[in-house]
Parts: sequence; C-alpha cells; structure tokens
Amino acid sequence: IKKFKFKIYLLEIVLLIIMSISGIFALSDEINNLKINTGSIDIDVNTYRLNELNQEVEIENNDLAVIPGEKISVIPKIKNTGLDCYIRIKFTYINENVDITQFVTGFSEKLIKNGDYYYSVEPLKEGDTLKLFDEIKIPEYVDKNNSNGKIKLIITAQAIQEKNFSPDYSLDDPWKGINPTKSINNSYNINTNDEESNVVVKFENNISDDVSISNTIFDSFKNILPGDTCTEKISIKNNNKKIAKYYFRIEKNAINEDEEKLLKQINIKIFKENEETLYSGKLFDLDSILLTELEQNNFDDFYIKLEMPIDSGNEFGSIIPRFTMIFSAEYDEEGVIDANKNVKTGDSIDCSILIFIASTICLIIVIIFDYNYKKNKK
Repeated sequence: IKKFKFKIYLLEIVLLIIMSISGIFALSDEINNLKINTGSIDIDVNTYRLNELNQEVEIENNDLAVIPGEKISVIPKIKNTGLDCYIRIKFTYINENVDITQFVTGFSEKLIKNGDYYYSVEPLKEGDTLKLFDEIKIPEYVDKNNSNGKIKLIITAQAIQEKNFSPDYSLDDPWKGINPTKSINNSYNINTNDEESNVVVKFENNISDDVSISNTIFDSFKNILPGDTCTEKISIKNNNKKIAKYYFRIEKNAINEDEEKLLKQINIKIFKENEETLYSGKLFDLDSILLTELEQNNFDDFYIKLEMPIDSGNEFGSIIPRFTMIFSAEYDEEGVIDANKNVKTGDSIDCSILIFIASTICLIIVIIFDYNYKKNKK
C-alpha cells in the first residue's frame, strides 16, 4: 500500500513538473508572439495638381512641363501616418540657396525658416495633413541656368517624435543635432523645353516611386543613323507590402505611317546585368512582358537597348521614333508580407499548450483516483 501511495505521489509530482514546464513554454511563446506596439513615426509625401475640373489629382510620374515665366499647379502634402511628430522640410529649386517662397503661392503659415530647413511650429497630429503650397512659378531666366531647359524641385521631408521632445527655434539647429526618425526625398523634373519628347514614360498602378528611370530617356535617339545604339538603365524596387509582378509594354498610338515603318526597323533588347535576355526583337512588335516579381524592399535592375540596323538605309534619318513606354504592376492579394510576425493559421494550437492541457487532465484524474482510493480504505 505504501508503495502504491508513493507511486501516486510520484505521478502527481511528475504531472505537476510537466504542467509547469509546458506552461512556461506556452507563456513564453505567447509573449514572443505578442505584438507590442511601441509606436512609430511615419510620414507620406504626395504631390497633387488641379485638373480641368479644379479637382486635386495626384502627380504620378513626377514629371512636369511648363514654359519659363508661367505658373504650374503643384500641391505637395505631408501626411502623418504614425504618432504625433514635428516636421521639417528642405527645398532644392534651381539651386541650393534659393528661397522657395519667392516662387510659390499659398505657402504654409505653419512653417518657419531656420537655416536650410522650414520647421513646423506645431507638431503634426496623427492622421493630419500639412499642405506646403499651391503652385510654383518657373523663372524667366531658367534657360540661362540650365542649357537643357530642365530643372528639379526636390522636397526633403523629415519627422521626429513629438513625445519627450521640444524644438528650440532660437538655435541654428532647432532639433539640437538629433537625427530625424523618418526622412523622405521626392524629386520632380520640370521640363521647360518647347520641344516635345519623342519617348513618353507612363506608370500605372501607382508605381512611379518603384521605378527609377532617366527623365531624358532615349533623347539621343531622335536623329538616328544606321548602326546607332542607345542603352538605358532601369531600376525597380518594390515599396509595397504585397508581392508584385512588374510589367513593361510599348504603346504605338497616334503614329503615322512613316513612324510605324521606322519602329519596325528598330531592334529592342531588354536584359539584366547578368546578360539574361527578357526580350529581343523589333520595337514595333513588343506588346507586354513580365520584367520581374519582387517581394517587399527587393529590387532588380534592367537595361533597354535600342539599335538601328546598319543595313536599314538612310531614308529614316528625318523621322523621329515616337512611342510610349508603360510600366505597370500586379499585386498578389494572398502574398502580403508582414515582417513583424510569422505567418500562422487561425486554427493552429501550440504543442506546449496541448501538453499543458493533457497533463492537467491527467493530474485531475490521478487526484480523483487517489481520493476515491483513500475513501474506500476508510
């Protein structure tokens, strides 16, 4: 009897130990998978313009065209998508030292100049949007500073947490040397040439920020001769949370018969740095091809080479090749990437939890059995 009681007590102790260990593992696993939100500072910079109906529409390809002396609708906005924060903005327009306020209308009264930056006098609350200005004027003398008639407007927006931080605007550096938590740099090409570009680049599905491409792409391919070649580099980075497939196609709308003949002569080759060829053929025959499939923050580089065959003849020398290059994307709705946690199904139950439950049930059964045994002995 004593041996039997000893075995019962030993079994109870073993079950308690198993429960304790499995409980610790279950608890630690839950702690590890618990998403603790410590807060984040995040901003978005988007730029809009007014269309013919006086409605704000987003500028997608970051390219603007206007002649010197005119004003153009450019409405940059900063949206706080994180916790409350202070904002500072740096503008580069024509040159580093120009005062942007003399070229824009509707400049925000919530910004003050200090050194190279314009600082927000009040923190930008979560979900709020700060409009910087309404329109910008292209100086009459721009061609004297830019032989190719192209200038840039660069907006650098930075954010720092509002909590436990107070800027001192009496200092040369109101942020006291503290690095910003978030920094965004947007660049806008302003073309002041009257000459129409022969190659138009368009972006679909809001991927203008994903594709890096020269705003003067294939400009040198206007007056082409047999044997001429031109190669341009294109970089694509997936800035979305979803897996994306990036496509490239050529549109040949509104071209005349001679231009069509020219496009049927020009060879196009699309390849990667490792010389992997994605497409090789006539420019006119290219419809749509898959360039790459990327997960979040992954990137890929490509090269597009145009070539006029040496035996094509000189009759095409006076014809300018006109076409539209279109970049688009498709997103995998099921392939959403979240770097903050591992993917788990909603029905999964951790093994340590099952062990804990099973050992608890066994312990209860043993205790009941022991109780009944002692009761019957009496």
